[in-house]
Amino acid sequence: MQRSNLNKEFICPITQEIMSDPVVLSSGTSCERKAAEIWLMTHKNNTDPVTNERLENKTMTPNKNLKSLIIKWQAEHKPPSSLPPVLFLPKKEKSTVQHVASEIWQNGLRANLYRKSRI
Repeated sequence: MQRSNLNKEFICPITQEIMSDPVVLSSGTSCERKAAEIWLMTHKNNTDPVTNERLENKTMTPNKNLKSLIIKWQAEHKPPSSLPPVLFLPKKEKSTVQHVASEIWQNGLRANLYRKSRI
């Protein structure tokens, strides 16, 4: 996924990844839930991961507004799928037609790559 126009608030300050389950700590800092849980377990003095100031408590409140903004951004910036859905089926579940379509697509891709490499 491209990170163009990515709001820096979508990035967890602990993992440096886009959050999927953001929570707000008692200090007001938003973090990914799992990262915050690990942070609070490993930092016995209960400090904020950004400011390093002591937290009032270990409460983590779901940040629903931030989560909905992240989901909206991801939907708007989702790269188009270059693989047909048939390629994602397990082989035993593919019908003959799906298998043939998959092979044709793969061979077409190889042919396109070959043509581009010769230019």
